[in-house]
Amino acid sequence: MPLESNHVLAYRHELLSDSKAREAMEELGLSFEKDKDKLPRILKSDPQIKILEKELGKEIAPGSIIKVHRSKPIYRLVVEG
Repeated sequence: MPLESNHVLAYRHELLSDSKAREAMEELGLSFEKDKDKLPRILKSDPQIKILEKELGKEIAPGSIIKVHRSKPIYRLVVEG
């Protein structure tokens, strides 16, 4: 489902389930339980998070992992702010 963003340069963001987040982190050679803090961060107040929350109809909690769909996907940890 495409994001409803007016920003043409914004990549698609996806909230990962815990199981998908575990898989992604294992592929990166990281532990889901111990290494979340090694991921790049994205603020809960980031406009793309707000758009995603609106699409999903629910709040995204700090500690969640977001996949940013680029030519090579990147993963980000949602933090308060």
